[in-house]
Amino acid sequence: MSLRIRFQYPTGSSLGYSIERLSDGTFYDFSTSTFVAAPVTPIASLPEDSGNFLGRYKLTLNPTPVAQFTDGDYAVTVHNQASANTVVAELGATMHAGDDATVIPQPGSTVVDPWTVSLPGSYASGSAGAIVGTNLNAAVSTRSTYAGGPVASVTAPVTVGANNDKSGYALSSTGLSAITLPSGITAAQALQNLDAAVSTRSTYAGGPVASVTAPVTVGANNDKLGYALSSSGLDSIQVETGINARQALSPILAACAGAVSGAGTGVVVIKGGNSSTTRITATTDNAGDRSSVTLTLPT
Repeated sequence: MSLRIRFQYPTGSSLGYSIERLSDGTFYDFSTSTFVAAPVTPIASLPEDSGNFLGRYKLTLNPTPVAQFTDGDYAVTVHNQASANTVVAELGATMHAGDDATVIPQPGSTVVDPWTVSLPGSYASGSAGAIVGTNLNAAVSTRSTYAGGPVASVTAPVTVGANNDKSGYALSSTGLSAITLPSGITAAQALQNLDAAVSTRSTYAGGPVASVTAPVTVGANNDKLGYALSSSGLDSIQVETGINARQALSPILAACAGAVSGAGTGVVVIKGGNSSTTRITATTDNAGDRSSVTLTLPT
């Protein structure tokens, strides 16, 4: 397995070469014989031939193991080592089975048209040829019978027999229009007339009302059963700028019933009532006057 390099250049030159594996952009490291992103020795000498072949620079790199020279395309760059390794040429090479030799069919071998191969034939179990040949064994046009199971979508009209599942069905206005009552009008028309008749009865004579969704004006409410003040109600009441009623109650409870530490030290810390959370931090003098207060309020 080899990579053969042949290049013509003025005689007496000092040339070198590097190899790039185009499939991943890595370069051949001549010190480790591996392809890496940043090789330690990226360029090797490309010697000049002799005799009648002066001016021809040639080298055969051997071995070129398959593990490094995988099947694919490679770029061989020729460098002028006498001029800071400037590039003087790019050569292309295709490697197969670790060698750059052209792949030629063996004598007597024939190229088989895959569309002429019988399926499943000699394809191994589990291979694509065996699966297609074993399972796709009848014309698709003959398989038109539906044996049941969920159907994601049916766009053409169908005739349904017994429907055991009415889930998701709804009565449409066109369905009401198709029902004729003994009076000769449709069910939709009868409901329209019923709506008109009911709309004339707007007086409420009393009794429980299950639900009212539109805004109403309530007079005297004699029954407060079930009413309760919610935290959101307190949140809407502003006591000080940025402090609502619920938040204001927290430091009040802390001042009255919270644990105190640091008294007499100049920095007094007061925990929340029945809580370990610090609610008040006050800076005081010997007289107890507060020069600054930091509140930690519930959100």
